[in-house]
Amino acid sequence: MGCTQSYNNITVPHTEPAAFVRYLIAGFSAVGTDLATYWLLLGPLGPSPAKAISFLSACCVAYLLNKFWTFKAHAHSWSEISKFIGLYAGTFLANVAVNKIVITVAPELSSALTPYTYQLGWLTATGVSTIVNYIGQKFWVFRKTQATTSEANEPKPS
Repeated sequence: MGCTQSYNNITVPHTEPAAFVRYLIAGFSAVGTDLATYWLLLGPLGPSPAKAISFLSACCVAYLLNKFWTFKAHAHSWSEISKFIGLYAGTFLANVAVNKIVITVAPELSSALTPYTYQLGWLTATGVSTIVNYIGQKFWVFRKTQATTSEANEPKPS
């Protein structure tokens, strides 16, 4: 058996903190890609197309880093790719919608927010999609089955 600890009937492997740190690093890389792409395209394309393209660019970065580095899911899996695309399709729509809502509503809430409308929209949309994506990737897309976890914890033959 591998090293685990239980909290409120939930068993958490001791590698969880390291995986979460890797997720944060991968996430910051994806967010950096999102932000840079958004700001580069905002002027020429406008907020919604820029947000759509920046989000999709960040998705590619997030998939590659999370699959191979964060969750160490090296096996080729069409199911995994399909789940990732489904998860990101849903969060893509939420991301663009939240961005649009904040850009529209923020200036109506307070004129003091007007100079920061696009930054606030990007930040809010990114926050919402980050939370949803982490939960979806951790517990659905890259979820380790019991057999995979057991095999990983078995001693290697000498």
